[in-house]
Amino acid sequence: MRGEIEGVAGLLADPDPAVVTLAREESQALRTK
Repeated sequence: MRGEIEGVAGLLADPDPAVVTLAREESQALRTK
C-alpha cells in the first residue's frame, strides 16, 4: 500500500509518460494479484 501512495505522489510530481505507463502497469499488476 505504501508503494502505491508513493507511486501516485511521484506521478503528480513528475508526469512523465514513461512514469505514467509504469504506474498504470503497476496498479494493474496489484489488481490482478
